[in-house]
Amino acid sequence: MKSWRALAFLWLACFCRGALSCPALCKCYQRRAEVVCNEVPLTEYPSEGLPKNTTMLTIQFTSLSSISEEQLSATPLLQGLHLYNNHLQNLSADLLRGVPQLDTLDLTENKLSKLAQLRILSLDDNQLSHIPAGLLDPLLSLDDDGLDLSDNPWLCDGKNEYLWRWLQKNKKKVFLPEGIVCAGPESLKKRTVMSLTESEINAQS
Repeated sequence: MKSWRALAFLWLACFCRGALSCPALCKCYQRRAEVVCNEVPLTEYPSEGLPKNTTMLTIQFTSLSSISEEQLSATPLLQGLHLYNNHLQNLSADLLRGVPQLDTLDLTENKLSKLAQLRILSLDDNQLSHIPAGLLDPLLSLDDDGLDLSDNPWLCDGKNEYLWRWLQKNKKKVFLPEGIVCAGPESLKKRTVMSLTESEINAQS
């Protein structure tokens, strides 16, 4: 009997330790399954100690420069991922494969040149100058005002004809379309992308 009780105690201790784990430098809110890593000297994704049942993860104002599908897959219940003001540069095309419940991704103020697809996608304040043709087409589940592309250095030439056409057809899906402004060429500088005519954008090819 004593042996059984000892085993039960050890199992319970291990279970509680896993349930209450939390990455170093981060704060964990167990009741709402939320983890927040805010303004800390974080350079890598906080995999160690990240509770598997996390549904909301915020990493902001850190030096995080990369994130992988394998890392995100460790939290399959994730619904919201807020990565505001980090050093992210690229996102894998398969990044979100392991988090099927994710519906909100905030990538504001990073160094991105590639995109992901969601119901809500914030890509404002990055370094995007072009959108590859076809890249936004899978975003069929975007909420109204669900895509934020403002405050990027858009180059309004023929390579962005796809973006121009997509915006014309999906205006309701775009948050602050007046914030999607040409950074070049000089003749179109400070014009909104949506205000351009087809001849204007193709004249810059």
